[in-house]
Amino acid sequence: MGSSPRHDTVSAIRCLQVNELKVVMLTGDNEHNAAAIAREVGIEEFRSGLLPEDKHAEIERLQAAGEKVGMVGDGSTTPWPWPTRASPSARAPK
Repeated sequence: MGSSPRHDTVSAIRCLQVNELKVVMLTGDNEHNAAAIAREVGIEEFRSGLLPEDKHAEIERLQAAGEKVGMVGDGSTTPWPWPTRASPSARAPK
């Protein structure tokens, strides 16, 4: 696996889910790695193999469907601030 989740990732995701927020992982990782990470942290829905512009398109699609979108990530491959109405909620320290 290319990257591993931070120590507090599982509890943060669980907190979002307990508060009835849908968590979707958008990642550039391949399908195998993305599935393993999603399983490890408790995320049921993910999209893998995405370029930054693919992530942007997915967020725009969700917003067009009336979804409110927030973002969490390390910003290593995704430009910050995100060029859309999505709210970058947190950025993991390097």
